[in-house]
Amino acid sequence: MGFIRTLVDRVYRINNSWLGFHKGIKKLTLILWRNLFPVHIVEKIINRYVSRATIRPSASSQVRQASFSMRL
Repeated sequence: MGFIRTLVDRVYRINNSWLGFHKGIKKLTLILWRNLFPVHIVEKIINRYVSRATIRPSASSQVRQASFSMRL
């Protein structure tokens, strides 16, 4: 279900807070439910995405860390 994963990723990248992400995911879940996507699959994909996003730092934060390094 790459389509659902892509939509979840867009919601994650658009929002800059967990509250905004939560609201976006609720709205996305409702839209997918209305279009007859299986709820258990949607929830499984969202849970997997959130667990990976919280464990692995984003690429942009890695770039920021590298740009602030100092060599003596």
